[in-house]
Amino acid sequence: MKHGRISGKFYKFVCRNFPYRVTSGGVINCVNNILSGETTENEAIATLQKNDNELRRQKEMMKSNIECRKRIGWKQIN
Repeated sequence: MKHGRISGKFYKFVCRNFPYRVTSGGVINCVNNILSGETTENEAIATLQKNDNELRRQKEMMKSNIECRKRIGWKQIN
């Protein structure tokens, strides 16, 4: 998105897989490498996919957030 160097594909990947912490070190490094031309977007996506710990953590946070919303919403209705 920045100066036409980051496409919607990479942007969608980051937003979908890192909904709670886009500022993690791996994401920032990949974005900087793309902007400087050191890596391509596909290489950056592959690099981020290798980081299982952060992806797993993001998914767990999303799951607990959904569960919490359901619990709060259920209590407010009853």
